[in-house]
Amino acid sequence: MGILKQFFNNTRKPNGWMGKLMVNGMNQGHAAVSDWGLSYFPDVPGAAHSMLADFGCGGGRNTAELLKRFPEARVTALDYSKVACDKTKQFNRNEVQAGRCNVVQGDVSRLPFEAATFDVITAFETVYFWPGPV
Repeated sequence: MGILKQFFNNTRKPNGWMGKLMVNGMNQGHAAVSDWGLSYFPDVPGAAHSMLADFGCGGGRNTAELLKRFPEARVTALDYSKVACDKTKQFNRNEVQAGRCNVVQGDVSRLPFEAATFDVITAFETVYFWPGPV
């Protein structure tokens, strides 16, 4: 497989050194459209006690934006890529250490959460990778 094809295959599930490049690129390349989407994001009632989630967290930038926008909420970031989870933990290390951000390696087709765990769930540029979303 050519190097360019290997690189673009890392958009689905970042892995290895190319995956590290990919998640860094996601943080930069998706910022404008993510910020645009978040500009339409409603206020969360009772945000001080809200549980938010970012499914398909990639490099963790959007998780960080949720943490900033809702400074008293807790945010869980989920991705099935270890590289993405590691980058999200590193990108949000202060909030992870403070207990406001939990990063979980998992798959959206087998979510490791009970029903009604979250008040709001986001998924930025991810659903086209999900296995047959309903």
